[in-house]
Amino acid sequence: MRRLSDVTGQALAAHLDCTSATAHETAALQSTVTCCYLRDAGVVDICLIPEVKFELPALTRYVKHVMKQRGHCVVCIAEGAGQDIVQHGHAGKDKSGNPILKDIGTHLRDTLKESMEVSETKT
Repeated sequence: MRRLSDVTGQALAAHLDCTSATAHETAALQSTVTCCYLRDAGVVDICLIPEVKFELPALTRYVKHVMKQRGHCVVCIAEGAGQDIVQHGHAGKDKSGNPILKDIGTHLRDTLKESMEVSETKT
């Protein structure tokens, strides 16, 4: 399994090769770098970045595992992560032509909260 900082390094290298990066792309890269730094520093338990796809059931199982061990779980979500799993939200482009991202944070919050409530009911 690759360390998230390795993925960040690859994203940074790809970004530096692109001389026409937009402000939106630069902001997305900065959020990815910050997210991975916090994960590697042990500040967060889970770091979700756009460059690495994730499965919602696997994420839910891991959150439950961490919650059971630590009593809390800190999830850091970089802008653009999980866009393929969000079912609601806006799509399209803004006036500058950048994609309008769906709200993965709210989606994960609601999904994980519902999953935790179902788990508590079963026990």
